[in-house]
Amino acid sequence: MDAISVIVTIGGYFVDPIKKHCGYLIHYNSNIKDLEIKIQKLRDKRDGVQLEIGAAKRNGQVIAPEVETWIEKVRNILDEDVEANKMSLDGWCPRYSLSRKAKKKTLEIDGLLSDAAPFVTKVSYPPPPLGIGSSSIEGIMDFESRTKMRKEVLKALRADKINMIVICGMGGIGKTTMAKEVAKRAKDDKLFAEVVMVVVSQNQDLRKIQVQIAEMLGLRLVEENPLVRAERLNNRLMGSKSVLVIIDDVWDALDLEAVGIPFGGQKNRCKILLTSRNEEACNQMKTQKIFPIKVLSEEEAWNLFKEKAGNCIDTPGLHPIAKEVAKECGGLPVAIVTVGRALENKSEFEWSAALQQLKNAIPKNIPGLDSKVYSSIELSYSYLKSEAKSCFLLCCLFAEDSNIPIEFLVRYGLGQRLFAKIDTIADARNRVHAIVKNLKRSFLLLDSEEGEEHVKMHDVVRDGAISIAENKGFLVRCNEAMEEWPEKESCERSTAISLVSKELKWHPDGLECPKLELLQLSCDKDTLQMLPPNLFTGMNGLKVLSLINMSFPSLPQSINTTKNKLICNGQSSSQKHKKPS
Repeated sequence: MDAISVIVTIGGYFVDPIKKHCGYLIHYNSNIKDLEIKIQKLRDKRDGVQLEIGAAKRNGQVIAPEVETWIEKVRNILDEDVEANKMSLDGWCPRYSLSRKAKKKTLEIDGLLSDAAPFVTKVSYPPPPLGIGSSSIEGIMDFESRTKMRKEVLKALRADKINMIVICGMGGIGKTTMAKEVAKRAKDDKLFAEVVMVVVSQNQDLRKIQVQIAEMLGLRLVEENPLVRAERLNNRLMGSKSVLVIIDDVWDALDLEAVGIPFGGQKNRCKILLTSRNEEACNQMKTQKIFPIKVLSEEEAWNLFKEKAGNCIDTPGLHPIAKEVAKECGGLPVAIVTVGRALENKSEFEWSAALQQLKNAIPKNIPGLDSKVYSSIELSYSYLKSEAKSCFLLCCLFAEDSNIPIEFLVRYGLGQRLFAKIDTIADARNRVHAIVKNLKRSFLLLDSEEGEEHVKMHDVVRDGAISIAENKGFLVRCNEAMEEWPEKESCERSTAISLVSKELKWHPDGLECPKLELLQLSCDKDTLQMLPPNLFTGMNGLKVLSLINMSFPSLPQSINTTKNKLICNGQSSSQKHKKPS
């Protein structure tokens, strides 16, 4: 065989392979470019698959094995450092080698993209669950009292042996705001992988609670059986790396197991934060730590009030009025914000009128105060049992900031026959102390500096109580300068009257008060009172008469016209804290 035939023979066998290998050099740039495009497509496809996997896992679904295998293969390809190889381009061999590898990897990626077709058909995917928003009352969380409490709550959530805590306080004091701020900080600090929040409110609806939690977790609950729904929710929560479940506005003990919320034991990956105005309900749920949230300090309250009312309060004539208005809000954030915004840029006359209304507990013309503040107090009131409602309203008969003797509530309640199946003062006393304790746990009453035999009522709560009591025929007037009784018509349709004044001197003669059951008169001065002879003639239904710090020669004969049992409380100024007789 001659040389030419050898060359021809060789060409017959080798020209295509040589052409192929030469092509790696010739098409180097296009091979690298194609690989970059395919890698980007693979990344996009992987991201889509992972979105679908995330949505499926949030719904408690099991991921198919072929999908898991596909994800692993994609991860291996994308982990290879192509960019580092592209930088070594000196000489003929590196370009040939890189081009050859790029072509091979491009074909491999084509295969993976083709393999993904059966389980990736969507053009959109469910969004991840929404997070919890920021605090609703601007600026309040920067106050020292709130900052300190937030840090204490977060510290408790970090503790290994604590998985359920509660923020307790009266309505409108900022429990929900604090819980939202804690949630926000917990997520920022990566303390929890997920944070969900559910509002329980007064009437517990198990299905609604489950749906709220599921929506925030991205879980679809389609089952009708409550046990199955609870199991799915439990599995989803336990499947999370770590989750904080905030249960807001708890009134009654909530059955967490029935909802599907894991708690106790070794289930610390799921922690629970409650907010409630009912401490007893939280005790029944076995909460491990209680954080009572208190009213703002005087300085904090004033700073928040200034922020809401605006610069108008800096004018010389308005400033002292604004100070008094802010004080009447009693450090309660929702009252401060509502009143401040309502009076923003108003005239001095409007400010003065608002102050007078607040002092008289009749702020019906301040926009938002009735709906936002009093509605919260009325909701708490409506949740009480009958005897507790009566005791709560009796407390509003006393002057603002009073230390209310519990013994007065005992005698008043006994005289009005408010307690079922109670025959002795001792039994009534036990019943009232138990009621008072419950009202404190509901944050409708406060501890008194006078000790366990007295109780106090927050100013705003008292105003709300008076608003409720007025609809039940109560007439409450606590005015230091008041010298005589209110208008005759108001008195004659009342079921209970309380008049507290330093200067009460003039009493009506012959009022017709057929519905009146309780009459409380109080004077801060030990001055001689002359009661008209016919004062009690028209009060045949009177059951309780309480005359506090008043001196008089004797009760008028008309007292004998009352048919019902009468409890009479005659205290002098030197007997301020003695029990009524």
